[in-house]
Amino acid sequence: MQQGTAFFVTTLAIVDILLRANWITLIIYLYIGKQKITAGLYLLLLGVSVILNLKMWRRMFHSKYKYEEKDKMYSMYY
Repeated sequence: MQQGTAFFVTTLAIVDILLRANWITLIIYLYIGKQKITAGLYLLLLGVSVILNLKMWRRMFHSKYKYEEKDKMYSMYY
């Protein structure tokens, strides 16, 4: 395991959060602009992506790489 893995994983998580904030802003502007069907579809897509992220990817990384056991720097941020 390389030194600094936790930094890159944390950076990816921050980018993911910022992208979701961008989606939320887009949904708000669509809703205000009376494009409610499009806003609803984006909201559904956002919900599905959050669920997939939390359920599948985090479980996959935990089971495949076991960062908590092998990388002490990752454990500090997780």
